[in-house]
Amino acid sequence: MLSDNEIIVIFLSGFIGAILVLITTYFALKYGSISGLITTIPTNTLVSLIGITINSHDYNKLQRSIYGTLVLSYCAFIYLILFWIYLPTIIQKYKYPIIITTSFGITFYSIITFISYKYLILQFTTHLSNQQLLTLSLLSIFKYYYFTSIHKYLYTFKQEHFDKNNNNNTYTLIGRFTITFTLISLIVFISKLNQDIAVIISCFPLLSIINSIILWKQTSNAVLVTQLNSNILIGGTTIYMYVLTYAFLLSYINLYLNVFISLLLSLLIYNIPIYISLKKINTIKKNITISEI
Repeated sequence: MLSDNEIIVIFLSGFIGAILVLITTYFALKYGSISGLITTIPTNTLVSLIGITINSHDYNKLQRSIYGTLVLSYCAFIYLILFWIYLPTIIQKYKYPIIITTSFGITFYSIITFISYKYLILQFTTHLSNQQLLTLSLLSIFKYYYFTSIHKYLYTFKQEHFDKNNNNNTYTLIGRFTITFTLISLIVFISKLNQDIAVIISCFPLLSIINSIILWKQTSNAVLVTQLNSNILIGGTTIYMYVLTYAFLLSYINLYLNVFISLLLSLLIYNIPIYISLKKINTIKKNITISEI
């Protein structure tokens, strides 16, 4: 049975997260595929982890859950590569391509994550120390960044152009607010049932996938969606490094100071440099034209 304070944390987390996400939504609608990097600023992850932490009574256990979860970064890598980078341009000729991509993709991700969690992560968290889990999660993130960088180097950009009006922006913002509020509240609630699963969902690029669906629906442009997710893929490093830093500092500093420092480090050291580099690649080297929605 949830206490009044736990219920307040659940709904307040959803509300605050939804407000923050509206800011990144603006950039997703305005800047096309490069917004795939902007929207990897860990807004929903940040808020949901705060809610999970407040409702957690064992920081050591939470720390182990987070380290174990980061090992699963390869699941998101495979999911994005298959379903949101290479599949959209192929499947767009079929009826209801967005529904097909989303449903098959989420099903695939759920299966591969469940198998990995049951036969890999549970074994690691049972037999390894926190220090060993930290080392393993750091190596996993490094490999994630290594392979996403290779993909980015080999990936061929196609001519990208979209031109829509802003009539649907109000409905988009309202829809985004509602979806984000529901998702973050649900994640914090799930943490009371199974902390590991809640952390896994929190680290999954939910916000980025919602952006992909919105842009695909509004522009009917599969090329834009694939290139958006190509940036999401490498920009996901920012989310994972934020989560890693946050988990490491849990044992050392106050929760909200931890959030501030972790977010500052992830933005300054990872997100902004990647954003500047990719913006130059996308707009100059690859000569991509983007018109504002």
